[in-house]
Amino acid sequence: MANEEGNRGAKYAAGLSAIAAIAVALIQFGPTWLHGKRDADKTEKPQEVPGIGGRVVDADTNVPIAGADISVAGGISAYITENNGNFRFTIADPATNHRIRLRIDKKGYQAWDRSVGVPSENLIVQLQRERK
Repeated sequence: MANEEGNRGAKYAAGLSAIAAIAVALIQFGPTWLHGKRDADKTEKPQEVPGIGGRVVDADTNVPIAGADISVAGGISAYITENNGNFRFTIADPATNHRIRLRIDKKGYQAWDRSVGVPSENLIVQLQRERK
């Protein structure tokens, strides 16, 4: 009887090992195997999404402006420049080669409101200080 229980235990352990090996193989190779792809190293390139990006700086000193509010006319989305004045966002409408109205505001500066082409990745926006 002890021999029979030991045999069952060994079969159980072997079964668990086989299941674990299958699980590992599915995790590593499952997505490519399920989709019929033979070469797991070949990945599809992500589709380019048009965007707007650049840097907001002080017009007099060229110092980056952090925390400037950026909005797109006709949209509900708002963006804020990073600490280094940089910003980047994608356009929901993927049509390329069109223009959008961009507005950038920062307390103490005159608002910047312009039409820009999409995509535009290297805009340099110079904000003028408000004159008292």
